[in-house]
Amino acid sequence: METLDLVVVGAEWGFGRRANLIGSYTVACYDPETLRYLQVGKVGTGLTDDQLKELTEMLSGLMEGGEAGGVFAIRPKIVLEIAFEEIQKSPNYDSGFALRFPRFIRIRDDKDPEEADTIQRIGKVYSQQLKRL
Repeated sequence: METLDLVVVGAEWGFGRRANLIGSYTVACYDPETLRYLQVGKVGTGLTDDQLKELTEMLSGLMEGGEAGGVFAIRPKIVLEIAFEEIQKSPNYDSGFALRFPRFIRIRDDKDPEEADTIQRIGKVYSQQLKRL
């Protein structure tokens, strides 16, 4: 699986065993032309209980706006390395792309949000996939 370094821009409280933890993360790539973060998907797999606790603590001070149905915005500060099977075109995210089967790998505390993978890189990876088919 290929990986991307993406910024957490949203989150959702977990259910069941994860009820007191943030269990799902909306991730985004960076657009250096507009200085915006463009969503490319949600990830909630690949995390241990300890990683869920750590991320919940890290993100709790970055929550923005109201919480609607357990979903809330996150100020873009935390970069995660995310593995994925492929990238698809998608009208559901403002990047125009969606990650298929995303999986958390690690927190990239060595990177600032502006160092995350860009929309241009997402487009390049998408185009390379098409050439392989």
